[in-house]
Amino acid sequence: MEQGRVECVYWFEDGSWHRAPYPENLHDDGLDCGIGHLTSRDHAVEAICALFEFDEDCEGASEACERFFEHAERGTVTERVVRSFADEVFRIQTEHELLWPKLPVARSEAELASMTALVRWG
Repeated sequence: MEQGRVECVYWFEDGSWHRAPYPENLHDDGLDCGIGHLTSRDHAVEAICALFEFDEDCEGASEACERFFEHAERGTVTERVVRSFADEVFRIQTEHELLWPKLPVARSEAELASMTALVRWG
């Protein structure tokens, strides 16, 4: 730390995360600012739902994320669990048309002319 560098080590062993001991005068290692929003299950579920653009109308989205986190916390994530989660995410995205690209909207005559020219060249 005297040289302006803070170095730390995290590792997963025997079913839980560990870290190297910190100096007593170090109150924040920067980890909270990077992943602090994932430190509770509620926040993590919200973050994952936001990543997939799920909102309150996406029935089953929070529950799918909750089930996945339950497996992660128990250490029972398998290929089958990941595939099941991915299938449920895909189902919800498809049902709510979250996978399909949005069509461009012309906001001016110039944009409309440009879009028309692009279509003709394509």
